[in-house]
Amino acid sequence: LNALERLVLREDCRERIAAILEPLYRQNDWWQKLVIILDARLQYVDDPAERRSMLREIAQIHETRGGDQTLALRALARAWKDDIRDEEVYDELSALVAKLSAWNDLIEVMEAGIADTYDYDQAAVVLARMGEIHENQRGDIGAAIAAWNRLLEVKDDDARALTELDRLYEFEERWAEQVKMIKR
Repeated sequence: LNALERLVLREDCRERIAAILEPLYRQNDWWQKLVIILDARLQYVDDPAERRSMLREIAQIHETRGGDQTLALRALARAWKDDIRDEEVYDELSALVAKLSAWNDLIEVMEAGIADTYDYDQAAVVLARMGEIHENQRGDIGAAIAAWNRLLEVKDDDARALTELDRLYEFEERWAEQVKMIKR
């Protein structure tokens, strides 16, 4: 076993050795080593759904076995960024964020997730969530307004964004910006 664990460090045989070690670690319930092997195997997995599944398993192990919600959050963030359309992963991520009150971390993850997307409809969904989070969880109305305005840059006729901006401008008594928005 020690020889195999040393060999897994070599790039040229990592994939084969990791495939041998994974079932051994599962069978013996060596969860710390299992996490390392699963993470090492990720670079050899081409199927995005399988990658997300592995990252979700890593997150679950970190949270339930290791008691480390921060590492679980990182794994779920990686899974969600792999496909920002995956609602199941987003739900798990946001639930964990709510437990930790890690709203700033979620905003960073969401920013990274939309940075590389050309799916404007999905970017709009993420930006709407960011607007809600900024307002309701972080209490940052200015950032909420900025998120809703960014959404309008992606989808200039989004009714919800227009409604939210109207409400927030009125709340903040930002009349000039409200009038500009209404004239759109």
